[in-house]
Amino acid sequence: MSHAKPSSATVALRCALVFGGCATPLPLRVASLLRVAAREPANDLDSASADFASRVRELRVAAGFGESPPWHAPAETDHPWVAPLEAEAHVVQAELRAALHLDGQSAGKPQPSTLWDGAEYEAIAPAWRFHHLWRDGEWLPEAAAKFPRTVALLRRLEARHGLRLNPLQNVACGFARQPTSSGIAPHCDGNLLGLTAHLGLQVPTGECWIDVGGERRRWEERRLLLMDTTHTHSTRNRGECDRYILLLNVLRPEVEECEVTLLRHYLGAPPLSLDCLNPGWLVVPPCEGRGSSDVGGRHVAGECAGKCAGAGVGEGEGEGEGTVGDEPTSVALVCTPSSVDDAAARVQLHPHGSWLPQRPQGGRAGVVRFEPVSERRYRVVSTQPLEPRQWPSEAALRCAALAPLARNSELSPCAAAIDADGCLEWIAIPVGSRSRWLVPQATSAGSTGSTGSTAESVPDETLHAHLELLHAPPAFLAWLPVYDRDDNELLTRIDI
Repeated sequence: MSHAKPSSATVALRCALVFGGCATPLPLRVASLLRVAAREPANDLDSASADFASRVRELRVAAGFGESPPWHAPAETDHPWVAPLEAEAHVVQAELRAALHLDGQSAGKPQPSTLWDGAEYEAIAPAWRFHHLWRDGEWLPEAAAKFPRTVALLRRLEARHGLRLNPLQNVACGFARQPTSSGIAPHCDGNLLGLTAHLGLQVPTGECWIDVGGERRRWEERRLLLMDTTHTHSTRNRGECDRYILLLNVLRPEVEECEVTLLRHYLGAPPLSLDCLNPGWLVVPPCEGRGSSDVGGRHVAGECAGKCAGAGVGEGEGEGEGTVGDEPTSVALVCTPSSVDDAAARVQLHPHGSWLPQRPQGGRAGVVRFEPVSERRYRVVSTQPLEPRQWPSEAALRCAALAPLARNSELSPCAAAIDADGCLEWIAIPVGSRSRWLVPQATSAGSTGSTGSTAESVPDETLHAHLELLHAPPAFLAWLPVYDRDDNELLTRIDI
């Protein structure tokens, strides 16, 4: 049996890959959003279509904001940053006008493309332009240099008045230009956890408006409008000059920072691959029954997994819930960001078990990078037979399913353990008949997973094998060291 659309097993696998190292359950809002989003992805829908609007409404309900109206009153208790921003709007207004004048841009002339980006969906907003001040959670240095007083004001509102920009939005903070005789066609967007604020900076007389959810309003200079753009909205400027606003996508007051962090982590993880293993960070459990590893040299130090879990995420020692002893508990394989350099990440989670959602920022003991490999063969060059282990540690138990490998034996690994210095220390080979479902196209045939099979049409056995791997890695993988304690080769790579 295959799945035409993502199944419950697919959703479980995706969440386990990204969040399996989190010791606490996902917040209800996050879990509900991911569950509904996975049923029928909206990525391929036209944001100006009725189908997309319907899908966004469903997601808004899942996020807990089903009753959110198109227009919101910027109440002081919910949005304490609004009043001080309006009070200082003249600062922003003057700085924008000065910058436009210095650029030699009168109000009606097109802006240079190096400063003003177009809309992502140009068909509905061909003339609209945007100048970013803040992006992906960071203030842009060039923006701070060009608009120092505006950026200083917004940073002060962040620090003192509760302004929270939404890092989940590509367009989150900056100046928006709507040329005269232009508009934006009706559409809606996926700003589910946020609201959109417009501060009028240059508003022409005449017909110049924004319609949200069927209710039309005019911009006013130095006044702020607050709206929910998950409702269908459109704009029109038939005035005598271009319209400029400061646009802010802000988080809703009800949204917790941890919810944003979890969703950023989820959205930033690599696509789910089912024709290869998925990468992760592995905490090697201690020697069974002895409490610590006896490995030295360049090999992985398999110290207490619980200690690593508690210290590795910047939350302090002893807070992790990993269990040490004969068996690690709640083992979960977790995707890393696609770039190894980004894997230290900012995700502050409490991992447990043997798989982490990102490289811990604290202690390194027992932590290795887990990477799928293919199109490689190795030959045993050790004078003594190599004993496959259940984990990449000399302190781990032998893999009973495989006999020791004699000198000149050849093997094709499916994964590797990389230490903190980037050295490949251990390789993994498949164990048992069911391991073939982890790599259905066969590792030996050269499946790299670079394009990756999605979960849209895969055998049930593949999904279940990937899920079971998260809880019982030794049932699928056996590990062999590449070097001995003195850095002598035990395995050498050979040409295929």
